[in-house]
This record gives sequence, C-alpha cells and structure tokens, in this order.
Amino acid sequence: MTDLDERDCTMNKTQRDSDRRKGEGSLAPQALLEAEPLPRYMRLETVLVVEDSEDLNRSLALRLAKAGFNVVTALDGKCGIEKVRAFDPDLILLDLALPRLSGTKFLEQLRDDPRLGAVAIVVLTGSQDPELEDKLARFGVQRIFRKPTRQKYVVDAVQEILRG
Repeated sequence: MTDLDERDCTMNKTQRDSDRRKGEGSLAPQALLEAEPLPRYMRLETVLVVEDSEDLNRSLALRLAKAGFNVVTALDGKCGIEKVRAFDPDLILLDLALPRLSGTKFLEQLRDDPRLGAVAIVVLTGSQDPELEDKLARFGVQRIFRKPTRQKYVVDAVQEILRG
C-alpha cells in the first residue's frame, strides 16, 4: 500500500523507504528493474483510491489491503491521473469532488486515453444529483456509492467487480 504523501505523485512508500536506506534513487537491484513485469493474471489486483479526505482514503486503503488487494492512493485528481499511468490499476475508486482536477475531468482524461480507458471505475460521491447516474454511465462507471456509505459495501463491490 502506498503512502498518502503527495509531494511526488508516483513514488510509493516502499520506494521512499528503500531510497532512504540506500541513499540512492533505485527501488530494486538492477536485475529486478530489467525484469519483465508479471502478467496481469499472476499478480494481485491493484486498486487506486482517489479520495481527498485523508481519513477516508486511509481507511478504504486499509480495508482493501486486508481484502487482498494491492492499493495505491492519491489525494487529488491530478496525482490520481499520474498514478493511473504509473501503476496500471485494475480498478479506480474515485471521489468526484477532488482538488486540482475534479472527478468528472479525471474521468474525461481517463476515457480519452486509449491505454487507460478500460479500467473499472467505482465512484464515491456526496452529490445528491438525481441525474448523476446517467452522467456517469457514459464514462462506464460500474457502481456509484453516495456518501456516507458503509465501507464494507464498497469493498464488497470492488471484490465482485474484480473477482466475480
């Protein structure tokens, strides 16, 4: 699970800790850096949590990690887009009211990029807009949860979408 530090959107906690111990900029020995990435079917599913509330972000990340997912976090939309490109998540758990890049703009950028367009999306929102579901359907959003919601339901939905 990555740290919530947003100074560098693409660096995870393991990488920062490794850099501090070694005093270098590499995460792993050269042989690992040159190795081919594991095929998707051989790795844990990765969930990106893009939520500006640090408490909710951290809580969802912990619950998802306990459920057996690799979790990456971002506190704003801009870092979220960068982390999508860096970590290739299987699913994005997205708040719509985000700083630096709104959830709707995030979805537009995501769907405009053919490399990123197929990722599953679950939305968390405080909006009570009755037309929201229709607006989000055009982006291929699988589920919408209105805040406040029980986090167990969100984790259950992620498991259902990714693991059937």
